[in-house]
Amino acid sequence: MIELTQKQIDNFWNKVDIAGEDECWNWIGYTQETGFGYYGITIDKKRKWLRANRLAYFLHHGEIDPDLFVMTTCGNRKCMNPKHLYLGTPKEARNKAKINYKYKIDDQGIIAIRDLWAQGTKATALAERFGVSSSYIYSIVKNKVRN
Repeated sequence: MIELTQKQIDNFWNKVDIAGEDECWNWIGYTQETGFGYYGITIDKKRKWLRANRLAYFLHHGEIDPDLFVMTTCGNRKCMNPKHLYLGTPKEARNKAKINYKYKIDDQGIIAIRDLWAQGTKATALAERFGVSSSYIYSIVKNKVRN
C-alpha cells in the first residue's frame, strides 16, 4: 500500500465511529452510492482516494494482496472494525454480493440484525447502522427475509 503519516492515520480514525470491541465501527466520512467509504489523502501534491475498509485492514493487519477483496463478517459495508474485516477472493466477493443484492446484507448481517434486535436494539438504529429502511429491518426480524 502506501506510507502514511501519523497525522493521516489519526485523521482516518477520526472518521470512524468506534464502538465496542465486537460491534461495528461505522465509517462516517465520505461514502459512495455503493455504500463503501473512501478516504482522501494527498501524496506528492496529488489527491488519492483509498477504500476505507482496505485502509482499516491495512493499518491493523498489514499488506493486502491486490487480487483480494476486504470483506466484512457483519455484512455492513461501513464497518471498519478490524475484527470484522477479512480478505476474500473475487469469487467469494461475487458470491457474497449475490446473497442479497438489493440491500447488500448477507446471511451474517441478517443474523447480526436478529441478534441485536433480540438484545433490544431499535429498528431505527439498526436501519441506520446497516444502511437500510426500518421496514426492511422489520422484515428481517419477522423472518420474512431468509438467511
